[in-house]
Parts: sequence; C-alpha cells; structure tokens
Amino acid sequence: MARVDLHGLTQDAEVFGSTISGRIAPQLGSTDDPTAAGRAFANVIMNLTGGERPFFREGYEGSYGFNFAVLVNAVGNAGPSNAAAQNVEPDRAGLRLFARFRALRQRAALRAQDTQASNDPRERRLFLFRNRY
Repeated sequence: MARVDLHGLTQDAEVFGSTISGRIAPQLGSTDDPTAAGRAFANVIMNLTGGERPFFREGYEGSYGFNFAVLVNAVGNAGPSNAAAQNVEPDRAGLRLFARFRALRQRAALRAQDTQASNDPRERRLFLFRNRY
C-alpha cells in the first residue's frame, strides 16, 4: 500500500523500524486521518481478519502501532518469527524441538481423555484407534 520494498531491509531491525516509522507510516496516515493508502490498508486488514464486523475500527485503532512493533521485533529477534520475517530457512533443530513438545502435549491430553473413557473394551479400542499415539 505504501509502495516501499521491505524485502532487503529484513536483516537489520533498526533500519527496518526506521523505514516503517519514516516512510510507511506517513504514507498510510494515522488511524484518525488515513490517506487513501491508509484506507486501503485498513480495508485489506479488515478483510484478511474476518471481514466487516462490529468494533473492527476500535480494535484496528487500538492495535495499529503495536502490529508494526511486532514486525520490527520479529526482524530483531532470533527464532521462527525472525526466519519468517526474513524469508530464510529457519533453524531446523528448534522447529523439531517445538514439534516434539507439541506432540507430547497432545499425547498427554489424549491420555487424560483415555482415563475418562469407558471401561468397555470395545469403546476403549475405538478410542485408541481414533486417537493413535
């Protein structure tokens, strides 16, 4: 919307942040007085997040600056969000650890459900078949 290429700037959080505050924010305007690009940006955000709805404007205005800060933070900190912001291959070891942790949590939740399952062996086998872990 602001016609600023950010792709090459995603290696340095300071340059990225100053570009957002110095070039992008002025072209979008404020939430109270948006430019044409700012109105188009708000429309895109509204439609990407569920379409027209009550209180969209209040939520948009409340999180407007915060969302840009999240982008700058993603560029400045190591991790999956940084890799996504920089469009680079993330650290596979970190992603494997995250996937393993998520699988363990899912298994623990299924085991908790299993203890609440019926004592009928047929229902237990059906439960275990549906929730293979």
